[in-house]
Amino acid sequence: MLLHFIFLVTKDDLESRTEEFEYVQQMALFYKKWLKDMFSVDVQVQSDQMIVPKQSLIRRLDTAVLVEDHKSRGPDVFHFYLSNFRPMWTDCTCEGYYAENFAMILWVKPKDDNILLTCQKNCTVVSHELSHEILRQKNSKSNMNSCMTFGPNISSRIYRLRNMAKTLSRTLSAILYDT
Repeated sequence: MLLHFIFLVTKDDLESRTEEFEYVQQMALFYKKWLKDMFSVDVQVQSDQMIVPKQSLIRRLDTAVLVEDHKSRGPDVFHFYLSNFRPMWTDCTCEGYYAENFAMILWVKPKDDNILLTCQKNCTVVSHELSHEILRQKNSKSNMNSCMTFGPNISSRIYRLRNMAKTLSRTLSAILYDT
C-alpha cells in the first residue's frame, strides 16, 4: 500500500513553509515504521505539496474538492491531506475525517515559526486518523464507535498517541537540528 501525505499550502506561503514540509517528509518516514510496528502493515510513503488558492468567500476549498483530487490521483492509493482548513463534518473528537483510502486533518500552522511546538497536536491527529483507516482495513469492530464513546479505553489510546507524538517530536528534532 502507498501512503501519500499531501501538504496543502498557498502559493504565498510556499517559500516560508519549506522547513515545515521537510518535517512532513520526516514524519512520513516515521509513520512507515510506526505502522509496521503497531499494526504489522508494510507501506510505502510519499510526500508532496499541493498548492491551493487563498481562501475567500468565493473560492472555498472543502472536503469535496479533496475527495475529487483523491479520485483523480487514484482511489487505490491512501491519500492523507494535511489541510489548512477544518473538515465540515467529522465523526471524531479531533479535527479530522477519514473514508476508504482517504484522510484529512486540519494541519495547525506553527506560531512564531516553531514547528516542533505544533508537532504534538498535528502528529496526534495524524496517528488517530491513520489508526481509523488501518483498523477499517483490518475489519476491526472496535473501530466503528471508538470515537463516539468516551471511557478509559479511548482515554488510554489518546494518552498513548500523545506519548508517541512526543517521541516523534524528539526524534524529528534530533534529525532536523542535529541535536
